[in-house]
Amino acid sequence: MNDFDALLACALVGTSRASLPVHEGSPLAGLLNTLPGTPEQMLLSRASLAASVRLAGRAVDRAATELPPTAPEETRPEAPACAARHLSLVVGTPLLAEWLQLCAAAGWHVPPASLPELLDRARQDTTLREQLRPVLSERGVWLAAFNPDWRFLAGGKTTAGPDPDAWDEASEAGREGIFRTWRARDPEIARELLRVHFAAERAGTRRRLLSALLDTLEPEDEVLESLLEDALNDRSTDVAHLAREVLRLWPRSALNRRYAAQAQALLPGDLGSRLAAGEDVAVPSVSTPDTDLKRDGLVDAARRDPHSGISLLRALLGAAHPQALLDVLNLSPTQLVGMASQLDALDTLAARTMVARHRPTAQALLPHFPHEPGLLRLGPVTALYAELRLALAGRRADKAYHLLEALPSPWPAELSRDVIRALRDRLNDLSSYSAWDRFWQQLLSLTSLCADPSVPAPDPLPDTAPEIAHRALSELLGTLSLRAQMHADFQQGAKS
Repeated sequence: MNDFDALLACALVGTSRASLPVHEGSPLAGLLNTLPGTPEQMLLSRASLAASVRLAGRAVDRAATELPPTAPEETRPEAPACAARHLSLVVGTPLLAEWLQLCAAAGWHVPPASLPELLDRARQDTTLREQLRPVLSERGVWLAAFNPDWRFLAGGKTTAGPDPDAWDEASEAGREGIFRTWRARDPEIARELLRVHFAAERAGTRRRLLSALLDTLEPEDEVLESLLEDALNDRSTDVAHLAREVLRLWPRSALNRRYAAQAQALLPGDLGSRLAAGEDVAVPSVSTPDTDLKRDGLVDAARRDPHSGISLLRALLGAAHPQALLDVLNLSPTQLVGMASQLDALDTLAARTMVARHRPTAQALLPHFPHEPGLLRLGPVTALYAELRLALAGRRADKAYHLLEALPSPWPAELSRDVIRALRDRLNDLSSYSAWDRFWQQLLSLTSLCADPSVPAPDPLPDTAPEIAHRALSELLGTLSLRAQMHADFQQGAKS
């Protein structure tokens, strides 16, 4: 029996019931017999030494399976150290989104050492996935394929297209992730992916895929119109609704043309302009079958008379793209708004206008909804800024927040100064903690993330201001300072 086997036999019996072996005739015998310690310590020391000698020089076992392919060559440079140094500070904070945006704008990818943590965070935060995809790097996509929890970011084994096996093995969320990855990497491949798989997928996956398409819609996606038209008859009402929402965003889609034809049949000739002018106009009843109205999303169970022409006109104002109605009825945006007013459907038209982001109609609606944030964001910038300044002057933090939250970051310098100054003045006037309500807290948080970080700091608060005021202003200025340094380092990295 060799030294290692003798020690193993002793260990199986236990040192309390068996004596340690006496080693003889081996090159290690003298050394093993002289190792000091308690019986347990001597057993472990001898076993360690004997095992090391036993393995010395042994050839490595061949892998049971073929080794995976190596990561492909990177197509973009890595973020330089001056920019990457901020990543560890912002991971897990709202500033991570801005860092990723700056990295994507610079055409860099994240440092490889950061990939596991970022992928783990993206597994739990779906919004982070979209921000991470442009800067993931080839190695990141390669790495994601090895962990089932990261498959949502694994686009496949090659850049030629998604791996069929990855798609077949993925969950509903995983298939959505693969689709979103290719939407960001190559939209045409993503469109082909939709054409190939959509009809055969479960309702949950179909819903996820259309939701992802709606989130990332671009003009070239109009080639998918026939697929979406078929989806209007989907047995899942959620899928049919999402298909309608996509088609409604294209003014010249077949769905919008049907809406336009309905409107023209109800208001032939100059009836539309006469109705907009306030005249009493006789609108005929609906002749379209209920099945067609239901398919196109025009049947509303809440309507008292679903076959009334007036009822259908109201539904059309809430369903059709405003441009489709303007074209077929030969109306101006102001006249379309006038018609909606006569039909008591201004709210309906405003809701569709904001979804369609139709600026001419939004501007025509502003006199009726002068304080609606969604319309103000689509109208003239001067109107938005004027309303913002009124909200800040009146210390309407809730209104200012809703107007500001959809503006792209960073805000213009002048606007940033006004908001920061308003926050500073409000903090200066605080009399108690309860006066610093959640709307002001939300506005301060939004400002710290979206204001122009290069704006000079406001005047300091007096020593008499409450502690909470000093702490809040310090947090705001600290975040802005970090963002300013981050922007400066990205600019430096771009020059080097």
